Amino acid sequence: GGGASTAQQVLQAGLADEVHVDVMPILLGGGLRPFDHLGPEPLKLERLAVMPLPNGGTHLRFRLLR
Repeated sequence: GGGASTAQQVLQAGLADEVHVDVMPILLGGGLRPFDHLGPEPLKLERLAVMPLPNGGTHLRFRLLR
């Protein structure tokens, strides 16, 4: 739930175990990037699942490695 700002706050605080991202085949032209401004170290992710969605999108699921 929430938007990019909420996702950034949760990731910065270390409160997330997994990241779920839905990629849709549409360009909106603006908005916040949810994985910006997270600190000097890159997120380390383990891919758990890549699933097609019925509307043409793709669901991605990752575990955050600490």
